[in-house]
Amino acid sequence: MQLSHRAGLITLLALGAGLAPASAADVEKAAAEFSRGQALLQSHDFDGALAAFAAAVKANPDDESYRQEHALLRRIIPLRARLDKQAKPEKWQSSATALRSYYVDHGLLDETLTLDEEAHRRFGDADTASRLADTQIKLGRDDAAVQTLTALPDDRRTPQVRVQLGIALAHGNRLDEAR
Repeated sequence: MQLSHRAGLITLLALGAGLAPASAADVEKAAAEFSRGQALLQSHDFDGALAAFAAAVKANPDDESYRQEHALLRRIIPLRARLDKQAKPEKWQSSATALRSYYVDHGLLDETLTLDEEAHRRFGDADTASRLADTQIKLGRDDAAVQTLTALPDDRRTPQVRVQLGIALAHGNRLDEAR
């Protein structure tokens, strides 16, 4: 009896504050919208994913993961739009790093590849080569990773670059060179 009284009181307080608890149907709808948003994101429909995440939040505002994903994508979309217009190299790199993190976290490897290629084109250093090669290896493009890494002069090949080169060569069954 004590538990049902407490649950009733919590419901009453939530209703008084304008926060109705999500019904089972709302929870189910929210989950479906969130899944749809994830699928749209994987198909690179960022605006569609944002709308689906917003619908998930509306159906179940109590789910923190829905709110976080919606808020994050709301920041990512304008960042994507501004990136090409960014003239200052350090600001471009900062924005690209944030986008890359989002892409990697969400398994958007082809978006990551495009971003890494542009970063390497702009900066051409060991760090950008390493990130680009890492993405190329993850996508099974080992020959491209070998090309990316061997294009760096020997004096700019960091230990990390050498390890990645060995991995790319090994994936391409070039074991003697990998060693």
